[in-house]
Amino acid sequence: MNRTVKLYRSVKCPSGAWATQPVPDNRLRSLKDLPEKRDNFYLVYYAGKTRQMPPVGRFADAAKQKLIQKRKELDARATGVELPAEPLPELNPKPELNLAAGVEKYLSQMMSFVGNDGHGRTKKSVNAYRNRLSFYLRFCAENCVTGLRLGDYDHLMEYVGWLRKQTKRNGKTISDRCVFNIFATLGTFALSLDIMVPAKKVLPKLGYKKKEVKAHTDRELQSLWASCMPDEELLYKFFLWSMGREQEVAHTEVGDLDFINNTVHIRPKPHRNYRLKSKRNCNGNVGDRYVPIHASLMARSRNTSSARNCGKVICCSRTSEETLRGTICGSCKKS
Repeated sequence: MNRTVKLYRSVKCPSGAWATQPVPDNRLRSLKDLPEKRDNFYLVYYAGKTRQMPPVGRFADAAKQKLIQKRKELDARATGVELPAEPLPELNPKPELNLAAGVEKYLSQMMSFVGNDGHGRTKKSVNAYRNRLSFYLRFCAENCVTGLRLGDYDHLMEYVGWLRKQTKRNGKTISDRCVFNIFATLGTFALSLDIMVPAKKVLPKLGYKKKEVKAHTDRELQSLWASCMPDEELLYKFFLWSMGREQEVAHTEVGDLDFINNTVHIRPKPHRNYRLKSKRNCNGNVGDRYVPIHASLMARSRNTSSARNCGKVICCSRTSEETLRGTICGSCKKS
């Protein structure tokens, strides 16, 4: 009897196709270098002459426990040890099998990740999940579906066709990008239940027109600088060099600037009730990053911010308020 059991994980090839590769046992000692919630893990063993490859989820620690359990099971069978009988399935369905209850449980779990210091998930993201999943609940209600059918390919394709017929308040049908985002949220919900069909078989087939990014030319930038007031020029140049979002730049404070290393620290502001967008960096923090700034621009920012008592780096005169809405701090509006 072949008692060899190996752990495999799915990887994406340079061509874009998915394949599997074995995970060495020495990498299972430390699970930090194994990706989680991105690749799928599988157990590979032989039952007689038939190769078996059941999935064991997307978490490395859980896959390791199932690998150890399977090895013990095969060793016991090879030595003639009688294994305890597996428990019979429950006659009553679990609450997770109910669609509405499963969605509500998932959203409540997402709310538990909302932090208090600006590094957790935002309530706005959870509300967006709730709004997008409401489309699927409405579709299932119209078709009298009460159970989870996220593994049914035909059912999912019917849902995609139903989505494309939905309209906005102005009467126009929703865009392909909107259909993709709504279905991607359903795929994320399905992955939490270890169901791969929506994310692997349907979502890659949903295309949409990507936004065309048009970069400004040097001549256009020179014309912009020539038409700006000094404070406006500092504002726009700081915005370009920081490569931050509008609200990230608007909430930048003097304490975020390192005038020795010429960097700006883009981080949450709990005292201003401001948190960053949910993108994790290499250190595991949500969007917390250091961005290098040109030395001459840092010197101008230092001289400008020292002349104000508002604590904000980016603020402008009242004459520019109409053209630079959302970037003027409260202290300068009152002055």
